[in-house]
Amino acid sequence: MTETRDSIPLGLQSFSFEYGPQGHAKTLTLKGAMVRAEIQFTCRISNPYKALFGANEYALNVLPPRFLSQARSILESYSLTKLRASRQEVSRDIMAKLSPQFEELGVQLESVTIGALDQIEPR
Repeated sequence: MTETRDSIPLGLQSFSFEYGPQGHAKTLTLKGAMVRAEIQFTCRISNPYKALFGANEYALNVLPPRFLSQARSILESYSLTKLRASRQEVSRDIMAKLSPQFEELGVQLESVTIGALDQIEPR
């Protein structure tokens, strides 16, 4: 379905995702362990023109899948134990690496939060 609007939201936008069997993306593999993980980011449109036309599509249609893919590469460099112990540090690392890509499309990445991390036993 296509929807046409004459405005875009400039307030804070929140997106929540799950890496897992029934999630938005495949389960994470952290040093051999299969892990279900929750991750969220908040952002806001800082440049409406770039947000609408910078990617030949609305930026918030392009950025979430890009976020999931690139956050995965960062998350999977940790073990489950290390990731649980350093969630805030890892969140800051994800923000530092992804903020320039968001800004390029007129969006300010405000925060990244790593939620539940659960090891999944193989069946």
